[in-house]
Amino acid sequence: MDLNHLNLFLKLLSVNYVLSDNEMAKISDRLLADDQEFLSLWQRFQDRMILDGVDNFKPFLEDLLL
Repeated sequence: MDLNHLNLFLKLLSVNYVLSDNEMAKISDRLLADDQEFLSLWQRFQDRMILDGVDNFKPFLEDLLL
């Protein structure tokens, strides 16, 4: 896992989705524990599109917070 990409991803999530410190801690712990999940979500985040006000990454983010 590239920690620079992880830190960038976490920063972008924090800025784009206005997440609390608790939410960020939960996400970072989960992504640090599973390289494949991080790589998959990082790719989905990079490929996300917002069409007609619908963000196609939001369901993946909500799943991370469960």
